[in-house]
Amino acid sequence: MKEIHRYPVKSLAGESLQQVQVERYGLYGDRSHALIDPSQEGWDRYVTARDIPKLLSYRARFEGDGSDSHFPEVAIMDSEGRRFGWNDEFLSQFDSLHNKEVTLETNTPDSEELLAVDASSILIITESSVKALEQRWGHPLDPRRFRANFLVTLYEEAPFSETVWLQRKLTIGSVTLQADELCERCSMITVHPETLHRDSSLLKLIHQERNTMFGVYASVVETGKVRVGDKISIE
Repeated sequence: MKEIHRYPVKSLAGESLQQVQVERYGLYGDRSHALIDPSQEGWDRYVTARDIPKLLSYRARFEGDGSDSHFPEVAIMDSEGRRFGWNDEFLSQFDSLHNKEVTLETNTPDSEELLAVDASSILIITESSVKALEQRWGHPLDPRRFRANFLVTLYEEAPFSETVWLQRKLTIGSVTLQADELCERCSMITVHPETLHRDSSLLKLIHQERNTMFGVYASVVETGKVRVGDKISIE
């Protein structure tokens, strides 16, 4: 395991961790909070950086301890260093970004269903695949563009080997996952996570060469803890 990333708020920048608890729904607290358009239903109700790239300039992290009934406090920092909580003050930031009413959604730790993730519990990418794609693209490629939970390094440098993981078991630390499906990419990856500059050529490249798929979604078979440096085995 090379890197662990958690996103307490869907479509905001997240936090890099050295270790994390994995629950049935995924990483503890991952996408547990979301911005909602109450005029929409289903998946369309989520307000995301696909429509408002500036959301990525806000970084969310957990502070303090949670409980069985609530996650830890969410602290949000903007690019100018201003701090917000998950409250109306933060919500007021969107008056100039979104022309519709926006509300805050908060899930709880006892959820037995997926939180505000896109498809399955955990998204995994490999370092070798990122490097291969970077070489083909011809530009420096920040792995954070893909908003994966786990960036893993494989012993064998075999780019895109995750495409053959489907329906196989992955063990990382004390956690067992099952690779469910490849991740179909959207315009989120065209936004640089720091500069917010858009470059659609990356998505075009993945569409042409990878059928728009990059990374793999996995569900949780056995919960436990994962740490940076843990070995990964594939059955």
